[in-house]
Amino acid sequence: MNKIIALVIAPGEFRDEEYIEPKTLFEQHGARTVTISTTLEPVTGMLGATVQATLLLKDAQADNFDAVVFVGGMGARRLYHEPEALRLARQAVAHNKVVGAICLAPNILAQAGVLKNRRATAWAFEVPAAEAVNQVGESVVRDGRIITANGPQAATPFAQAIAELLLAAPTPQ
Repeated sequence: MNKIIALVIAPGEFRDEEYIEPKTLFEQHGARTVTISTTLEPVTGMLGATVQATLLLKDAQADNFDAVVFVGGMGARRLYHEPEALRLARQAVAHNKVVGAICLAPNILAQAGVLKNRRATAWAFEVPAAEAVNQVGESVVRDGRIITANGPQAATPFAQAIAELLLAAPTPQ
């Protein structure tokens, strides 16, 4: 898989395995991953992993990636109303990229309006915009090129679903 995948993490309290398991699987498949956050300072996950982003959210452009994946955890709440996160989500969907969100991160997609009338799952939908989402109780849900998952136990199947979708067809231009 000769793909570039963006992993968007909150500036703290991201869910470690929702970052580490997909990153590991993507890289095992030959993809390059780029970690994006609102800071380039090291940030700590809920279970203690320390990660340093290499790209600021404000500088991220969906066209530079084959997929954009929003990592969950309690810190994802900091991105629900972050204009740059919402912009990136909208941009990725508009440019027909693969978009993923796990745990609480599907709220970012709901707030961005890209889950309206789509099937999706989450640990919990917490934003009013989620009322427009067809909420499904499955652990991993695919609707077109958007894949959502409901929590840490789904991290590996979530990553596998994204990898399978990326391998299924060439990157749209």
